[in-house]
Amino acid sequence: MSDCAKWWRISRCRHQHSRCMFVTDTFLTNNGNGIQIAPTGPNVRSMLVRVWAHGNSGFGFFLHPGASAGAGTVIDDSSALVNGTGIGVTGATLWLGNSVIIRNGAGVSITGGSVLSCKTNMIDGNTPDDGTPLTGIPLN
Repeated sequence: MSDCAKWWRISRCRHQHSRCMFVTDTFLTNNGNGIQIAPTGPNVRSMLVRVWAHGNSGFGFFLHPGASAGAGTVIDDSSALVNGTGIGVTGATLWLGNSVIIRNGAGVSITGGSVLSCKTNMIDGNTPDDGTPLTGIPLN
């Protein structure tokens, strides 16, 4: 999916196994969750580039794989602004770079899994918590 102005949400992206999903140049606004990635099969990978999640009442970006489903997502050059929570991760791995997470109810919420940051993000002004510091990874 690319070059979209979606005013609805991408929800429950379910794949069997060893699948990839790419979302680029897309606006996700005024929904419950902007995008929820919830695979049920193993080895599902996704990449979100230039995706803007703004004004969603729940999560801007929500990574929530099923039990025993290995999931990895890259969010790059994207933003989460004025959502309930900017980014939520429960049991997945997220690589975050060049992104803006500002003025959400919470910045980054990690209740399982991990968020690895290239330390090129702007995460600030989220109340009550930015969810930082994140685990840093070196740029190569």
